[in-house]
Amino acid sequence: MNNFVLIIPRLIIFIINLIISLFNLSIPFSKKIIFLVGIFYVIWPFDLIRDLIPILGQIDDLIVFSLSSLIYKYLLTKNEYKSKKDKDENEKIIDGEFKNLD
Repeated sequence: MNNFVLIIPRLIIFIINLIISLFNLSIPFSKKIIFLVGIFYVIWPFDLIRDLIPILGQIDDLIVFSLSSLIYKYLLTKNEYKSKKDKDENEKIIDGEFKNLD
């Protein structure tokens, strides 16, 4: 139960970061549309499974929103990884040693 409680703030921060990334102009609109479709599906009253069905209607919205947000986050991190990889190719590698001081 304690671990479940710790997930809730992480989910809130995750959603807030996704919403903030929608306003980032460096991210192409073709990637943003995936997350926007998920939000639109939750708001739109006509779903695959109607919201009038007590539990299934809400679970279907949750699944579509979760999948769209995870795909959007995957596309964002995939793009960041590529740009970091390109930067790393131009940098020099320096070998070294370190010590932990307690």
